[in-house]
Parts: sequence; structure tokens; C-alpha cells
Amino acid sequence: MKKLILIGAILCSMAAATACGESKETKETTQQTGNEAATTTAPAAAFDDAKAKELAQALVDGGIFEGEMAEVDASIAQAKYELDDTVTCITAYRNASMNPEEITILKSSETPDSLIDAYLDTQKTSYDSYMPEEVKKIEHVIRKTSGEYTIVIVCNDTDKAETILKDYFG
Repeated sequence: MKKLILIGAILCSMAAATACGESKETKETTQQTGNEAATTTAPAAAFDDAKAKELAQALVDGGIFEGEMAEVDASIAQAKYELDDTVTCITAYRNASMNPEEITILKSSETPDSLIDAYLDTQKTSYDSYMPEEVKKIEHVIRKTSGEYTIVIVCNDTDKAETILKDYFG
């Protein structure tokens, strides 16, 4: 199993190295569905794997979470979101305690909205039964798309998270 994870990580790295591109247009739209904010941005400067990891670390260090965040293996995020192999790179952090806080950055040629929606619905149902006070975090999820990258943030302080995101997307 460890060999498969290692091979998967190597293949992900190779695919990420060859699949990074730069967008020449700048476009931003925001959609509000209930309490969830979704923003799509095609950045003027390229958002790449290195920027994705830098953003994730900035969010972890930004004081937007209640508990300690830990980076998780890509295969765990792959399984939680039930992603297929069209996703070429994943950076993910989860809260080390029992709350639903997370950062997940997915890279795919097609935005996996339906998979993200299904995952978040499952999370709401799960937390509603044993930690209903945590459901509000899931309901106020931040989703942002930039080129091939989709960022999902479930956190305690969405205002501060949006401020950190502005540093990366203007």
C-alpha cells in the first residue's frame, strides 16, 4: 500500500510539473447560493502548484481555524471527495480535532463542483447528527476557482480567510 501511495505521489508530481499553465485573461465572478460563496477567477499572474501550497500554508498560519491543522496525504482527500484521476494534484489540510475545518486545493481541467457538493452535503449530514454546532462552518464554506485550481475552505473565520485569499487573487 505504501508503494502505491509513493507511486501515486510521484505520478502526481510529474503530472503537476507538466500540466502547469498560465492564464492570460483576468475574470472574476461571484455566485451566492444560500450562505455559500463561490468565486471564479482567472488570474493575471499564474496560479500554480507552488502558489497553491503557499496559499494553503498562509491559510493554516492565518488564524482562521479553531484547532491545529495537519496536512493530509493526497490519497485521503482523493477518497473523501471520491475524485477520479482527472484531478492531477491535491494539497489538503484537515483539523486534527473532530471539527470539519479543512483546506482542500484541487487541480483539474474541469471544476469538480458536483463532487464537492456531494462531499459537503455528506459532511453536513454527519456533523448534524453529532456536532450540530459545527454545521454552520460547512454552510459558510468558501469555494474559489482559479484556472485549473479549486480551493475549498471550511473555517471558523471566513472574513479573515477572504482577506488572505485577496492577497493571492487581488
